[in-house]
Amino acid sequence: MPKKQIESNLVTALKFISLAQRDSNNNPFKEYCQLSNGFVTSCDGILTASHKIEEDLEARPHTAKFIAALNNCGKNLSITQLENTLVVRSGRYSAKVPCHDAETAKFEPDQPQVAISDVLKTAFSAIQHLANDAGTSVHESSILIKSGSMIATNGSTALEYWHGLDLPTIAVPKSFTMSICKIKKPLISAGFSNSTATFWFEDESWVKTQLFVDAWPDVAAAFNMPNLPILELPKSFYKALGAVEEFAEDGREKGFVRISEQGISSHKDVDDGAFFELPGLGALTVGIRQLKHIENSCKTLAFGEDRIYFFGDNVRGVLMGIKD
Repeated sequence: MPKKQIESNLVTALKFISLAQRDSNNNPFKEYCQLSNGFVTSCDGILTASHKIEEDLEARPHTAKFIAALNNCGKNLSITQLENTLVVRSGRYSAKVPCHDAETAKFEPDQPQVAISDVLKTAFSAIQHLANDAGTSVHESSILIKSGSMIATNGSTALEYWHGLDLPTIAVPKSFTMSICKIKKPLISAGFSNSTATFWFEDESWVKTQLFVDAWPDVAAAFNMPNLPILELPKSFYKALGAVEEFAEDGREKGFVRISEQGISSHKDVDDGAFFELPGLGALTVGIRQLKHIENSCKTLAFGEDRIYFFGDNVRGVLMGIKD
């Protein structure tokens, strides 16, 4: 077979599609990508990623080994396609990249339907830390995207970010939002089906995800704040939290702190443990980890009987506490 010259763009494309190669036990091809019809594509059963390439190759090489081989080559390199093998050569270096013998699969993206922008990356970055791919419910395992905003929750804290785009209501896995945030290229459009969503980038590369079938519960009411005084978050609030968290009875990971009008303490009785004077707040016992989850989102806050409402740049949220 003829040798084919490989451009450096191929490595970029391979790294792009590697985002859709998570450690999935249900996918026998998880370590392999597909080169076909001017695109390189990978699929882990949840995510599918595809990137345009210039090379005319038809094979399913081992992705990591193909990248390693190309990274060990200089500018002058060639690839020879053999049965179930790609031979990469450059100067004194050569590598045989194994290929899967599966038949060529057909990967179809959802065609663009609406314009989007990198504001979605900003939104994902602001709230996705609350979601957990291993969560036991749809609302704890996914990010809910809807027209104008998106929501994430871990059950005790919820965040809503206003992105301002007219989008359908869909629940996407955290692995999808994290992958989108890792891609430095601008987002330009999105397409949807009943079970999938595809985000497109300006160079015609795309990432597609399966959607959650189960519906989210109605969480809108959780954000509805009664008439409460709104307070500025003191600049030294997280300094105070850091000063007392080590003394919490269950430790900094699982422990709670007591917020009062006098300050923050590691125990309900300020004479025990540690106390940091910080007047002007409300009163509630809250989890240390929950407070850290909202550190980048909270600029003002209000204390309810059993929760804290908080607000930041294009974001609002609610954090559940323990009522006295």
